[in-house]
Amino acid sequence: RSLKILIKLANTKPVLSALKQDDNPLLDHNLGKLSDDELENEVRKRVGTLYHPTSTCSVVPLEENSVVDPFLKVYGLENVRVADASIFSRIVAGHTVNSV
Repeated sequence: RSLKILIKLANTKPVLSALKQDDNPLLDHNLGKLSDDELENEVRKRVGTLYHPTSTCSVVPLEENSVVDPFLKVYGLENVRVADASIFSRIVAGHTVNSV
């Protein structure tokens, strides 16, 4: 539903007048004509990350909804550790690989 609202908003005169028109097929401007199922397929086809996800299992006290302890052991599981950028408590300002 929110995608349909966004498409409708993107096709208003104020927004259209500010956008550069492009004939590139990857920048399809006819999304408003697609059915819900077709829109879902387009989203699944086009979605991706442009960043390196971090901090999804951050090392903070258990009371703060942490996933791992300071020894990188996953709370509530035995013999399972997490040792990647997801344990960062904060997102780094530089490229993730420099900190891993």
